[in-house]
Amino acid sequence: MIRRVSKETKDQFVRYVIIGVVNTALDFGLYAFLTRSFDFWMEHYLLANAVAFTIVVTWSFFWNKYWTFRNRDVRHAHQYAKFVFATLTGILIAESILYMGVAQFGFHDILSKVLAAPFVVVWNFLAYRLWAFRASRKMVPEVASNQIDEYETP
Repeated sequence: MIRRVSKETKDQFVRYVIIGVVNTALDFGLYAFLTRSFDFWMEHYLLANAVAFTIVVTWSFFWNKYWTFRNRDVRHAHQYAKFVFATLTGILIAESILYMGVAQFGFHDILSKVLAAPFVVVWNFLAYRLWAFRASRKMVPEVASNQIDEYETP
């Protein structure tokens, strides 16, 4: 059975996309700066990609936690660990597509990064929403019970 996407989920996705656009600009900007300014990073483009991606993670965590998902759970370290794990899985997806694009298909590295982006966007949104920032009954009472029910496992 197909469930309708709630207004809250749509709103979260819009906020996530806004943060994602900023994250992507930072990620691409850092990557381009590193690989176009330093021979070392140009030769080690996969490492440059990992460095750029990693720098954006903490900034992204706080914006996604407090603005995108409006999450007030006090278990910051626990959520941050989940967020980082989900993000590392995202970078594994990005690195795989980047490598295949460059090494296997001969694509330009920037084109390969662009091709990887939609896969990482979908993965990260679902992992953050359903796992890292999943609503729990331990949250501050400002979350309505009907929002919590939406997240509970049947």
